[in-house]
Amino acid sequence: MQEVLTQKEKKQRRHRGQRISAIERIFFVQNLTVLIRAGFSLSSALTTVAKQTRQKRMKKMIEEIANSVQSGQTFAAALREYEKIFDPLFINMIESGELSGKLEITLKELNVQLKRSHVLFLKVRNALAYPTIILVAMLLVGTGMMVFVIPKIVDLYSGSSQQLPLVTRMIITISNFVVNNGLISLGIAVTTIVTLAVLYRRPAIKRWTHHAILHLPVAGKIIQEFNLARFSRVLHSLITTDIPIVQAFQIIANTLGNQAYKTFVTVNIPQLEKGISIGEVLAGDDTLFPPTVVQIMIVGEESGTIDEMSEQLAEHYEQEVSSTLDGLSVLIEPILMLILGVGVGLIAVAVLWPMYNLVNVI
Repeated sequence: MQEVLTQKEKKQRRHRGQRISAIERIFFVQNLTVLIRAGFSLSSALTTVAKQTRQKRMKKMIEEIANSVQSGQTFAAALREYEKIFDPLFINMIESGELSGKLEITLKELNVQLKRSHVLFLKVRNALAYPTIILVAMLLVGTGMMVFVIPKIVDLYSGSSQQLPLVTRMIITISNFVVNNGLISLGIAVTTIVTLAVLYRRPAIKRWTHHAILHLPVAGKIIQEFNLARFSRVLHSLITTDIPIVQAFQIIANTLGNQAYKTFVTVNIPQLEKGISIGEVLAGDDTLFPPTVVQIMIVGEESGTIDEMSEQLAEHYEQEVSSTLDGLSVLIEPILMLILGVGVGLIAVAVLWPMYNLVNVI
């Protein structure tokens, strides 16, 4: 029986696997905002943005969205046909802007949200990139030494009747194990990584891991600040575009990266539906939401300025993440250099010490 596909399913299949980068999404929203502010109709603005887009698949998708809008669909409904590409936050903000007649303001707010999130993401990625590259390089160089260099040193000292120093014997033992059991070691390492990755996908284990990470000395603080910045920024964006609090929390839950935060927000949505204030809800876990955040939310609700308060919180925690990562980058570099120096020093001592003893004996 021939499969009958709806227009939406056809579009989703055509764009399946496609990912829009943060830069492309920012470009799309930014240019759309400028054109609408200049007086273009939504369909004309979308058509113009499509002409300015170089990426072929993105260009085709914007053209299809423009055609849908021209045929009478709302912008949000057209975007929902690409819900694998545009997240709920994006679509719901657009829908709210259309319903309230504030699409230009919504697009401006969405542009700020996307830019701030991207800057924060780049800050975290760049902070992790340097130590990762150094550690991988150290691992590769160390493995190369154990496989190709140390065995030749063993041959050099094999004829000596003198007992080798402890550090040299240790290095030789490790080298022999790597050379003789290399494939087994690689298999064990790969199996361990795959097993951990599969286990990590289980919701219970993922929740426990994410909650445990929050208690780590440095990483825990960074992750907490990152999620608080994300929570506050998204909350501000949604409230500014007149999205109800309960719906806002449902959207926020899908945007938070840490499973502990995601679960907490999701579980407490019924509390908001009962009329309990945001501050009281957030006070339920002072590990995730410090007392300062709770108090600011309470003041914001009581004074009717929760949009301003959430924006201030977002800016505060974005700056905190940035400052923490800058300090961490400065601290990590000398630590890595020290580790690298110790490793090189051990190998140098292991190689040169027995050579020095042989020369003295001669």
